[in-house]
Amino acid sequence: MQELWALLHFIMPSLFDSHDEFSEWFSKDIESHAQSNTKLNEDQLKRLHMILKPFMLRRVKKHVQKELGDKIEKDIFCDLTYRQRAIYANLRNQI
Repeated sequence: MQELWALLHFIMPSLFDSHDEFSEWFSKDIESHAQSNTKLNEDQLKRLHMILKPFMLRRVKKHVQKELGDKIEKDIFCDLTYRQRAIYANLRNQI
């Protein structure tokens, strides 16, 4: 929730100016419910969705697929670093 506030504050600092206020409204309850696996207060969730709606854009692949170009896959091989080789060798020896 702290990251969500940071993004919202970046977008509209005048509207989302207080992290403490945002935390009081949403973070504490949502995070405590997430930790205890209990059900969220529906009113709080609806209020959060209402606040976020103007800032969120959801684009589904089927809606934009015609606008996209062809998918290009390109494999680029590079040498492992000394540390990567050592870790890889260590893992292989454990098998």
